[in-house]
Amino acid sequence: MSKINDVREYVRRSLEENIKLNNWISTQEKVNDDHIGDICKDFLQVLEAFEWAEETIHERGLDQSKISTSAITRMLTAKSKLLEVLESYGVKKVTFPDGKMNSVMAVVVDTVANPEKVDNTVVSVLKDGFYRKNRVLRQAEVIVVNNHSDESTEPMEVEEPIETFDTIDPTESTEAPSQVEIIPLEDESEDAPIIIPRT
Repeated sequence: MSKINDVREYVRRSLEENIKLNNWISTQEKVNDDHIGDICKDFLQVLEAFEWAEETIHERGLDQSKISTSAITRMLTAKSKLLEVLESYGVKKVTFPDGKMNSVMAVVVDTVANPEKVDNTVVSVLKDGFYRKNRVLRQAEVIVVNNHSDESTEPMEVEEPIETFDTIDPTESTEAPSQVEIIPLEDESEDAPIIIPRT
């Protein structure tokens, strides 16, 4: 009987050790994965420098010069190699398959009105975003559709006409009168009563 108990105890300890080992491996994998993610994030800063240089070259028209063509080609080649390295580590570019804005993957930098599209539809990507597994390394910068302004431009619909004063003395108080006096006309059958503010 004691041998059976010894075997059971051995199995129990083996299972505990196995669980501890699996937990340790999982922890190390996560630490290693986070470390790789941090390295990829640093690579993206280098990519951002390439993107800034490329944009500056285009704005200044330097890409039209034959003298700078070879240097620009080398720079773009280095940029392509960097993207290949990032891809080899599982880094992917943020996309919008359904065309809708994703607040986790992207940030809105501008909006445009487009009655043919629904709100939050991505119409342009100004800056590519990147992610690795379930971690966003860099949010994309996008322009989305927004057909609703803060203030409505449509005229307000009212059931009864609104009367306004044509002239207002700026030296007098513009607050509404606390009381009003209704003076009927001699013949009420033709005209409505006139409302005169009591001062």
